[in-house]
Amino acid sequence: MPHPHNPFVTNFVRPDPLFRFHWIAFLQGFRREDTSMPPNIRDAGAGAEAIEALGTLGGRYETLFLIRSSTDEEYEKNLKLMDKNLSSNSPELVEDVLEFHPIDVSRLERGNTAVILTRLMWNDLDAIYRLHLHPGFTTLEQELLRETRPYISKGYRGKMILSQEIADQFAPEYANRGDIEYTQRRGAWYQSLGRADQKGRRCLVDRSELLSAAYILHLPEVECLNGANLLLAFGMGATQTLAIWHRLRTDLMPLLNHWGFTMVEMRATPEPEHGSNLDWFEDWDMKTILQTDLL
Repeated sequence: MPHPHNPFVTNFVRPDPLFRFHWIAFLQGFRREDTSMPPNIRDAGAGAEAIEALGTLGGRYETLFLIRSSTDEEYEKNLKLMDKNLSSNSPELVEDVLEFHPIDVSRLERGNTAVILTRLMWNDLDAIYRLHLHPGFTTLEQELLRETRPYISKGYRGKMILSQEIADQFAPEYANRGDIEYTQRRGAWYQSLGRADQKGRRCLVDRSELLSAAYILHLPEVECLNGANLLLAFGMGATQTLAIWHRLRTDLMPLLNHWGFTMVEMRATPEPEHGSNLDWFEDWDMKTILQTDLL
């Protein structure tokens, strides 16, 4: 739900000198009962960058919440429930008929920050793109989706559509960044650009330009997190996520102090052919093309 409070008043200031932060991570693929497969946590390198960045800002890493993917049985069951109800309900209402598992967030409290380094599964059940994720069907995932939908209208691995209220705040030269289609299996780069209101023609983008974007959403006192803040910052692929968090740890760190929504456009340089450290991310041109206050 939109926040009615002004985020810049004193009750939203982080505790000084320390605040505690927690990492919420998602395991990939269908869950098997014999193992939770911790090595499959996506963006572990970005997590290391995030821990260092937030530590520099006065944070203290507290714990890791793991949301495990659904079993194939759970996934198929909820797909059938969704298909059965699509004919008579809107997609948003159909989500209400799915079955979710409760998540204990009692370790979170006001003044804490919950950090998520990957995109949420806003529309992965639609499965129209090849690289869709398998949700864990937890109450926490569902409530986070509802909390963030005022900013993100639709989100798949292959497409991100901002809400009209957010997209309306683009400068004219970036108005066609409200609806971006991304390449898949070949890196998460711009494939085509369009307006969130679907007006005008889409613009095709040559993949060789290596353009992509990162999305940062920072919300205070989120109810489903037991009053903790939410910091969601991700690129559309693992490389882009690692890149944005590396730069958030270095020259883009001030973006972590902004309440609201930020979009960073990145023009990449080719990845080194042989093993390297992350210095090559320093050559990426990163530009903040949209920064809004809280809705």
